[in-house]
This record gives sequence, structure tokens and C-alpha cells, in this order.
Amino acid sequence: MTCRGLQKSSQGGGHRTLLYGHAILLRHHHSGMYLSCLTTSRSLTDKLAFDVGLQEDSIGEACWWTIHPASKQRSEGEKVRVGDDLILVSVSSERYLHLSYASGDLMVDASFMQTLWNMNPISSGCELAEGYLTGGHVLRLFHGHMDECLAIPTPEEGEEKRRTAHYEGGAVCSQARSLWRLEPLRISWSGSHMKWGQSFRIRHITTGRYLCLDDDKVLMVVDPEKANTKLSAFCFRISKEKVDVAQKRDVEGMGIPEIKYGESMCFVQHVSTGLWLTYAALDAKAARLGTMKRRVILHQEGHMDDALTVSRSQTEESQAARMIYSTTGLFRQFIKGLDSLSGKNKSPGSVSLPLEGVILSLQDLIFYFRPPEEELEHEEKQTKLRSLRNRQNLFQEEGMITIVLECIDRLNVYNTAAHFSEFAGEEAAESWKEIVNLLYELLASLIRGNRSNCALFCDNLDWLVSKLDRLEASSGILEVLYCVLIESPEVLNIIQENHIKSIISLLDKHGRNHKVLDVLRSLCVCNGVAVRSNQNLITENLLPGRDLLLQTNIVNYVTSVRPNIFLGTCEGSTQYKKWYYEMIVDYVESFVTAQATHLRVGWAMTEGYSPYPGGGEGWGGNGVGDDLYSYGFDGVHLWSGTVARQVASPNAHTLAADDVISCCLDLSVPSISFRINGHPVQGMFENFNVDGLFFPVISFSAGVKVRFLLGGRHGDFKFMAPPGYAPCYEALLPRERMRIEHIKEYKHDFNGVRNLLGPTQSLTHTSFTPCPVDTVQIVLPPHLERIREKLAENIHELWAVTRIEQGWTYGTFRDDNKKLHPCLVDFQSLPEPEKNYNLQMSGETLKTLLALGCHVGMGDEKAEENLKKIKLPKTYVMTNGYKPAPLDLSHVKLTPNQNQLVEKLAENGHNVWARDRVRQGWTYSIVQDIVNKRNPRLVPYNLLDERTKKTNRDSVNNAVRTLIGYGYNIEPPDQESTGHGLENIRGDKVRIFRAEKSYAITQGKWYFEFEAVTTGEMRVGWARPCVRSDTELGADELAYVFNGNKAQRWHIGNEPFGRQWQSGDVVGCMIDLSEMNIMFTLNGEMLISDSGSEMAFKDIEIGEGFIPVCALGLSQVGRINLGQNVSSLRYFAICGLQEGFEPFAINMKRDITMWFSKSLPQFVPVPTDHNHIEVSRVDGTVDSAPCLKLTHKTFGSQNANTDMMFLRLSMPVEFHETFKVPAGTTPLTRALTIPEEEVVVVEPDSEFEVLKKSASRKEQEDEKKEPSVPKEISVENEKDTMSEKGKKKGFFSKAKKAAMTPLAPPPAPPTVPRLVEDVVPDDRDDPEIILSTTTYYYSVRIFAGQEPSCVWVGWVTPDYHQYDPTFDLSKVRNVTVTVGDDKGNIHDSVGPKVKFLNLKAYNTSAPRFEIPPLRQHTYVSRLVCLSTETGCVQSGELDLRWSSLPLLSSPPPSDRALPCRQAG
Repeated sequence: MTCRGLQKSSQGGGHRTLLYGHAILLRHHHSGMYLSCLTTSRSLTDKLAFDVGLQEDSIGEACWWTIHPASKQRSEGEKVRVGDDLILVSVSSERYLHLSYASGDLMVDASFMQTLWNMNPISSGCELAEGYLTGGHVLRLFHGHMDECLAIPTPEEGEEKRRTAHYEGGAVCSQARSLWRLEPLRISWSGSHMKWGQSFRIRHITTGRYLCLDDDKVLMVVDPEKANTKLSAFCFRISKEKVDVAQKRDVEGMGIPEIKYGESMCFVQHVSTGLWLTYAALDAKAARLGTMKRRVILHQEGHMDDALTVSRSQTEESQAARMIYSTTGLFRQFIKGLDSLSGKNKSPGSVSLPLEGVILSLQDLIFYFRPPEEELEHEEKQTKLRSLRNRQNLFQEEGMITIVLECIDRLNVYNTAAHFSEFAGEEAAESWKEIVNLLYELLASLIRGNRSNCALFCDNLDWLVSKLDRLEASSGILEVLYCVLIESPEVLNIIQENHIKSIISLLDKHGRNHKVLDVLRSLCVCNGVAVRSNQNLITENLLPGRDLLLQTNIVNYVTSVRPNIFLGTCEGSTQYKKWYYEMIVDYVESFVTAQATHLRVGWAMTEGYSPYPGGGEGWGGNGVGDDLYSYGFDGVHLWSGTVARQVASPNAHTLAADDVISCCLDLSVPSISFRINGHPVQGMFENFNVDGLFFPVISFSAGVKVRFLLGGRHGDFKFMAPPGYAPCYEALLPRERMRIEHIKEYKHDFNGVRNLLGPTQSLTHTSFTPCPVDTVQIVLPPHLERIREKLAENIHELWAVTRIEQGWTYGTFRDDNKKLHPCLVDFQSLPEPEKNYNLQMSGETLKTLLALGCHVGMGDEKAEENLKKIKLPKTYVMTNGYKPAPLDLSHVKLTPNQNQLVEKLAENGHNVWARDRVRQGWTYSIVQDIVNKRNPRLVPYNLLDERTKKTNRDSVNNAVRTLIGYGYNIEPPDQESTGHGLENIRGDKVRIFRAEKSYAITQGKWYFEFEAVTTGEMRVGWARPCVRSDTELGADELAYVFNGNKAQRWHIGNEPFGRQWQSGDVVGCMIDLSEMNIMFTLNGEMLISDSGSEMAFKDIEIGEGFIPVCALGLSQVGRINLGQNVSSLRYFAICGLQEGFEPFAINMKRDITMWFSKSLPQFVPVPTDHNHIEVSRVDGTVDSAPCLKLTHKTFGSQNANTDMMFLRLSMPVEFHETFKVPAGTTPLTRALTIPEEEVVVVEPDSEFEVLKKSASRKEQEDEKKEPSVPKEISVENEKDTMSEKGKKKGFFSKAKKAAMTPLAPPPAPPTVPRLVEDVVPDDRDDPEIILSTTTYYYSVRIFAGQEPSCVWVGWVTPDYHQYDPTFDLSKVRNVTVTVGDDKGNIHDSVGPKVKFLNLKAYNTSAPRFEIPPLRQHTYVSRLVCLSTETGCVQSGELDLRWSSLPLLSSPPPSDRALPCRQAG
């Protein structure tokens, strides 16, 4: 320890005399850390003791100790002297520095018990001279002229030879085996300057042995316990002449510096014998061989050149040598223990392995050999790398790598931890795997980046590769192998096929581990040159029969999440119209991959927002604002329809950590606006569609953490909501818990179990519009008019009974606190308004019964005479003398049909109440707020709480029973059975999952299980690999499935089979391709058909084979288990195993890829032989432009097909971000400038089209469905998925009003001036002119006698996917983005939408459109929609008239192909 005083003195270079009572720091000389009193306590014997440890700095009181005398002969303030006993007290805890034996180990702590410490001197730093030899130094003894030094042999030469010392030259001069320490004898300061003639011992650092004269008078290196002081004492002499042996008087302090490093020539003399250290002469043979080693001996005279010079070692070098000494000792003890375990003596108690010490030592060494940090400057990094290599070399030269390999070999004798525990005990078994892994990690640390160390493994490659099958440490072995192959290219010459196979086998154990692939990659190239032999070996062994290992570029998927809150508005809706929520950003990493991180927040609609896993279509975006069903903000832009509009805001930036975004939705305007950190964003969305429900949404990619703040206990707002806006949590439906959910989730993994999910079903905005039965036209017949007052009276009596039972009494005024009510009187005495209300409600009940189709007639005219009233006890008598007397209806029982009628009446009653409330201005909120007219019961009846439902039901029930009591018969209308199976569900209501096609089975007997988590519409079974996702599963010949919801089997239709499943039931699906049949089990019991056969399907054909398949209906959940883990199959052992079936995924390491269905209609070319569409070309003449003639024919009866046909031309127009010329103009050369009115007629760009375009005939779409053909199954809702990127997405904005150019009537086309000579290139072919064109148009002509209202014409983008059977202009998506500044000025207002014209109004005119820009490289195609009149034979012909455009030849490969830019 180095002592430092509390106060520094200016005298003596900052040092001062140490006195008792001083506070001191105790610094560890080797590590530079300070002795500190900790706040923890590990002592088992002294609960008041604190631990003592080391800390890196001297901050705080914990490092300071006061020094006190232990002897009464010393007192405070006196000098502390060498040899004094003293007591050390911690300044922070006032406890003594104490030595205790806790748990059998010697331990230092801070305790209330004293321990005496002794002051032993080493050296005083103030009096040491630089460059002179002092005691305790680690040094090398060089012989002669610095060319050889004193050392011991290498570890490879054996333990016996290492007992001798010799002079050796060469590399040894930088190795640890040439390091010695001088330990002075019998002096007061062991760190004082060494003097001539002063006795010392010479200790070897890495072995801990002393240079000593043994019993045979031979100079040896012996173990410390055998080296007595007399035989191991040496001294330095200045010469061999007779020396004065008289003892010099000791100089006080550090002594006089006499022996200088590198200069003083020292002869070494053995003190007790007077012999000189010299060397034995080499024999003739050794001299001839050129051996540089000369044995060191003691001799009476020696040689003239026996003088040595001393050279001090570097600090880091001496530290490394000491670590070699401590670790080799520990590991050799460990190896010895392991050897004794594997010997005959196997009793666990007899051997104690230093397991904890080995683990700690391994961890320390791995840290010691850690590579320098990547972020260091180049120069500093290179210095640290050199230092690391030197450390690695020192350890390798001392045989550390060999010792590690010995440990690994000893531990690899045992196969498992359990095997090891048999020999070493249970506790040791826990450490076995950890030690094996750490040993490999240390091995990798010792050779990483060190080419010479890596080269040692060239010969040991077999040993290394043979260890790869040890799964518990294969990651560590892989690291070693990786280091060897990367750093040692010579290995590539000796790699063999069996080595490569072993490495490849790791891919099965670890999956696609990048280390394995890196190792294989390193084998393929050496110094930039391909190693063909290895490449061939790897290709032959790796690729055949394996999944492709190559990976595409990493894609940062975008995920959209929402809370379960849905907001909407329509006429009569119970929903509030202004909503507010906030999002707070916790963390954003800008670039997790090469793509910028995605984070947007806003609002989306249930009607069509459909973000799929994997990102829209292809690799496109699928976040908020990537369609026209969502409206988002990313901090800089407003997003909708994939178009970004930059908006201003204070300190505009993309969303980052700690940003708070406020999102406001006003459905009354409608408008959407945002605030960022409380500041308004200078832009908003307006005039968007409100035909669906809105929900808050966040879309983000990896590297983002965000939180919804929805108000109330679902996150307090950071900023005040604008006046009139309600927090979103108030829209939470009753009985629902707030949750965050994925949008378009198709699976849910929980605790290793994968749930497959069917399409989700959400409420529509009409669900919140109360629609009671219309009773305005109903007139009560006389026999019901008579009963109305009696019905009202009995209902009043029953109400009074209920109120009295609740503790209410009569009072002249209503008081809810005192429970006083003025209506607790008999029916005739009721106040007139209350009486009329009761009469009106009873009348409404009777009218509703009739409106619902019930037959109400008198059945028993004498029933009224038999009716009795209930006699209630006196407790029911009010202070005004009134006592309720309701009718006794205990004998009236309702039939099941009448109970269903009661439920309908109760729902209608709720709707009547809700409608009246809405008319009074009330809206829904989960929290009641009378002041703002918000009520939690303004929801659809099925979402009401049971208590409210019961109240409604009871009042209606009483009314119906009263009617029956008076003798009336109530006959409900016939209940029409409404089946909602798959056959009634459109394709987008079902999601199909199937296994990867490549796993199709063609022989054998196979089994898998399907668990029905829900009990709804689901099917499961086997299908061909080519099973169609757009066809109902089992409706065609490609699938053989079981429907447990209806107990049916499906294959080209359905038949009854088996029994219905319950939640949690497991269906076993078995296929036998030898007997050609398919069977199903339910919970291990075989399902049978009506005829008693166990075969669900028999005599099947193998064909392309079969794969597992299942279909899930709306909101259904199922689990498919293909048997990868056989023990997880619940009924396989009962039904399947004994019959010889095998699990479908048996022996598969990786999960089988499951595909799910997702259908999007695409435009395809119209075939020439189409049944209903005919396209013909009409050539142009001098007087008329060429055109395409389109005919749509439908033949049939009244039920003939009336679907809309959507057809598109395959000639897109491309737009850029900005106009290159003012919008609406076409730049022409001066010579060809034509007056504006002729531009349209003359069509100046047509010749360019003639020359440049040989484009296509047509690429159009037929979406017509025949009634007899089953409807296509599309995975998701037609209104949300068929238009994945948004129905009519990305349409252009309205900038200028369309100009109408009149044409002549169809019979006489106008004479258009045209060039009569051959077309010659001129200035109009200039690409600059073509690229700058901003105006495009085409015309549609409807022939005389046709119905123009059936035709719609407009423009669409390639993302257009929505095809509704009927065209509805209200479904065209609109949104206006308004951008302004902080002063309220509107700079820009752009509304992307499609321009559709119904040709009813324009059947004699050609519409001309001027299209503002969309986004860069947006394509717009011409679209025509046709429909036919019902019940007649009709031909609809269209003339698609292009601007003097000839026939367009071959179409592009798809609508994704890049078209030529073109002019109108």
C-alpha cells in the first residue's frame, strides 16, 4: 500500500511525515486502486460489519482511514515508525479495518472488532533515484553485450529441464521466461537502493521458483519451500578481486544509489560459498550445431566475461508475467483435480475443484484480452492492438494455450452436465457448461488477430473440427475456428471435405448463424484469390436439398397499431364529432437499416385502411398516409394517398424523442389537424370521406418507441385539448377494456404458441344510428285501442311496486336524495303529462308489435274476469293512502318465440329512447356528463350492460304478459332462418392458411392437428399445392376439408359429417396415400359419416400431392400443429401412432413456412374471344382520328348480370413533382404556333405519337362475374383489401376547371385539318417539348340509341383496385390538404381525387382535363366503366377517341412497367 496524507505540504515535494491521527489513503501499488469501505455486508458472523474493497478513484469519505497507535507507548501526534503496530479506522463508517475468518475463508471487513496491523517498509518514493536498481524490481540479467540473458527452458522441453537456468540469446530476450525479481535480505526497507555486496534472492516470475544451490552443490531453479535463505542468497560485486567483507554502516532511508540499469557491470557471487555465477563451456558437438544455450553454474573462478548488466522490464510486461504465474498455477491445480476424478478414485467428496476461482479467472482473462474499442482514434487503436499482441505472445510462449487445451480435453471426457455430476458432485455440474464455453472464449481471445498464434492450429484442425459436435460449446468453438481461418490463410491448404461437412452441420443446430456463414465464406477466398477446391466442396455439400441461404436486403417493416376506439358520424348517429389524443415519442433510432426509420401518426378508417405485413404491395410503404383511407403527419409532412405535403411548424423536424404530437379530428367539418409540442402545424386535411369509422393510428418501423395518450387513466395529456374536443378514451365501448392492437394481424404468438387469426370484423358507422321500427303508418284496430289504457295502468302499478321496493315514498315534489316521488299515486290521479306519456308508450308498444309483423287478436274473452290483483302487505301503503295493486300474471308463461319477440321489443324501445336523446343533442361517452349531454348508454343494444338490458326487457315482458293475461294471443312472425356460412360470406371474409408448396406429400401416412380456439366458421384438412385463395375452400376439386362449425365435409360441395366442435377441441387430420383415403378425428375419437363410415374421403388421387390447409372466418382463431415437436401433439398417441401415421413435420429443424391468402384484383388484357366485351379498331381517315371501338353485350332474362365493367387503357401518363412550364400550356416552336381554339382540334403532338408509339392494342380489365360462378374469395373486406393501397388511390388534385370543347354530332364528324403528306420529323419531336407537356385529354363517344347514364369516364392511377358492382360517386375518395402559415394565410389547397364524369350530361362533348402534378413518377391511365340495363338484350358501344393516335401495339408486361412519357 502507498500512504498519502490528508493534507499536502509544500515542503519535501508534497510528502510529509506521517503522524498518528492523520487521515490517509491506502493505494494498491499494482492496480492503482484505493482501499474503500463499502456499504454492502457479506459477513455471516457479524451482521454489523461492512465489506471492504477497492475503488478506482478516491472520491468520497469511504476511501479515507485514520491511523491510531495500538501501543500505549505511542500517542496521537507522534511520528509513525517502522515496525509499529497500529489500528486503522474508516472515516465514513467509524469501524475498524478487521481480519476475520467468515465461512472458513480469510476476509477483510470494516467491523467494531479490532485487528492490529504492522507498519512494514518497502520504499520511500521521495528519496529514490531514477534509473538505479532497487529491491523488488522485475528485471532481466543480460550476459556480455546485451545479446543473451538468463532464462529457463520453454514449457515444451519438460518440467525437469525447467529446473535449470542458462544463458540464451534471440527471442527469449522479450519473453516472460527471462524475467526475474530481486528480493533483498535482512534490511529495513525492502524497496531501498541495492548496494554492492548486499544480499538478495533471485526469483523467477512465471514459475515462482528461486535460483538456488541444491544439496548436490548444483545450481538449480527450485520451488520456494525448498529454497532456504542460506543457499539462495546472492550479491552483486563490482569485480572479482578480493573484496572487503567488513559490513558497511547502513545509511538511513533508501541508501545510496550505486548500481545503474544498463551501465553497471555486475558479477554475481553466491554469499555463503563465495562461488561466482558463470557458464559451462559448450562441448564440441553443441558448438557445431550452433546451440546458443549455455548452462549457468557456480564456479570458484569462472570466466573473465561473467559480468552481467541489469535491464528493468516494462510494467505491463511484469504484470502479464505475474498473471501467467497465478493462472497457470490455478489451471494446473484444476487439471490435477480433473485427472484424479477420472482415475480410479471416483468418490465425489475426495477431490475439491477450484470451480469458482477458475470461472472468475477465465472471465478476467477474457476481459484482459479484449480487443480495443472500435471508436478509438487510429493511432491509439494501433498502439492498443500492438500491446494486445504482445500480451498474447507472452502467454502463448509460457504454454498458456496448451494448458487451456488440456483443460478442454479433460472436460470433454464428460458428455453432459449430469455425466460430470456423477464424478464431481451436483454443484460442480452447474459450472461445467459455463467453464467449457469460457475456455473456448479464452482460446479465441488468445489467438484473435494474432497470426502466429492462429498458425499453431493448422496441425490441430482435426481436433478443432471434431469438437464442433459438442452442442453446449459449439458457439465458442465456432469463434475459435473463425479466428483461425480468418487470420491464418495457410489453413486453407489443408482443409478437407469432412471439415467442411462438420461446419455445415452447424447450420442445422444454429439455423442461419452468421458466424457459420462467415467461416464458410472465409474458406472460399484467400488473399483476394478464390480457392476453387473449397468453393466446390461447399457448393456440393451445402446447396443441394436445402433452403436457399442467401438473404435479400434487410427491409425495415412498417407496423400499424391502434387503440380499440372507433369514431364516426352520420345522420342520427349517437357519436360525438370532435376528438383529441396525443402521442409521445420515447425513442427513435434514425437508421436501423439503410432505409430511413418510418414514424407517422394520425387517423385512419375502418372502411379501407389495410396495412399488410411486409409493406403494402411489393416493398411499398404501408403506413399512415399511404392510401386515401388514412391521414398522417411525420413532423415535416402531411401524408395522404402516398403524397407528402410539406407544412410549416416551429422548429420543423422529423419526429424525435420527447416530441408530443396532438391529433385533432373534427367530423362536423370534416377536418384533421395536428400540433407538435403544443404548436399548431400550418396545414390540415379537409373535405375527406366520412363513410367509415375513424381510429387513432401510429405506423412505425423498428427502432421506435412511442406511447398513446388517450386521456383519463389511459395517459394524461401533456397539453390542453382545444375547446369542444373530447379525449378519445370517452369513445371506448361499454364492457371493453382499452387495448392496443395490430391492424391487419394474421397471427399472434404467445408463450411459444402461434394463434392463426381470421379477418377482423369491426362495427360500421351505421351501428351507432338508432333506427327504431317505423310506427307512423300503423293505426291501432279498435280491439287494441280498448286495451291500451288497461295496459298503461298495469305498467304503472308494476313501476310503483319496483320504486317502493327501492325505498321511494310519496312526496309532492321529486327529491332524488330523499327518494320522494309525486307519481306514487293511482293511475287516474297521475299528473296529466305522466298519464299521457304512459298511454303513449303502451300505444307505441302495441303499434310496434304490429309493425314487426305480429298477429295480435282476442283469444279468450273471459280471461279478464279471471284476472286477480296481487294483494301486497301494508308496508306498500303510501302516506297518501295509495297502495299498488298490479295484476297477478304468475300463470302467464311465454313461448320461446315470444321471448325472442320480447328481446326485439326491448331493443326497439332502447332505439326509440336513443333516437329521442340524439334529437335533443345527446351523444355517447363512456363517462356520463349531464352538462355536456354525454351518456354511456347511447350504444347499440347488444353492447348495453346486462342491468340496463334487463330493465328494458322486464318492462316489455310485463307489457306482453299483461296482454296475454287479458286474453290476447300474440303470434310472432315466422322466424326466417338466416345462414351465415362460408357460402354467404364474400371471399374477403375468409383467410386461408396453407403450408409451403414444396412440402407437398405424395406417399406415406401423415397426421397433423388443428385446435379450434373459437367455434365459428372454420375449415381444416388437406389440399393440393395449387389450391386457390380466391375460391371457397372445398367448393372445388382442390381441397378435402372438415367444417366443425356445421359438422360438414367439403369437396366439390358439402355433406353432413361428424359432429360439431366446441372451443378447445382438437381435430386430427389424417391422410393415407397407400389406401387413398382421408380421415378426421375430434379429441381422439374418429368422426364418422351418416352411413357409419370412418372415411371422410376415399379413392383420392395423389396427383401433385397434398399439403395441410385451413380457412378461418371473421374473428375466428385457430392453432395448427404440424408435429415438429411430436410430444406437443395431443391425440397422436391415441389415434394415429398405432396405425402407422407420422406427424407432417417430423424430423424438421426449422418451422414450416405458412402462407396466407390476400387477394387484390389486377387489370388484365381483354382476350379476343371474350363473351361480353369486344374491342375493334377503327382506322383514322383524313377527316377522323383513329379510335378503338368497345362493345359490351349481355344476353339473358330479368336476372341477367348487371355488374359494372371496369376497363382501362394500357397507356399511362407520367407526372413529375413540378411543372416545367405553366400548367395548361404546351410549348411549341414559333413556326408551328396555333391559335388556342385550334390546339385541341389539330392535335399537334399526334405525329410524334405516330413515330414514337408502337404501344399496345389494349390492356383492360374484365371484372364481370356470372351468377353461376362462385364468387372469388378475397382475403380481406372488399372495401378494405381489394384496394390494398387505397381504393382510387393517389388521384390527382383539382387545380383548374375542366374545359369543354364541343364536337360535332356523331353522324357527321367534324372536318379536322390534318397533314396530308407523309409525316416528317420536325421540332415537335423535341423531347424537351414532350417532357414539358402538361395537358392531356381523350374523348369517349356513345353511339346514338345507347343509354349514356351507364357510362362513367375518368382517370385512375396504377394503384386503383376497387371494383364495386355498382358505381357510386360518393365512394370516390377525396381529401383536401390545406397548407398555410402562422398568420392564417392559405398558401396552397390541393385535393387529390379522381375526376369521374357520367356521360349522361356530356354525351355530345369530349371532356378535356387539366391535371395538376401528383408525386414524382405517378402514372394515370384512362378508365371507362360500363354497365347494362336489366332484363334486355343490349349493346353498349364506345368510341375511345385518341388525339390522332394510331393503333397501339404490344402492351407493357404489366401495369408496373415503366411507360414512355407521352403527350396528349
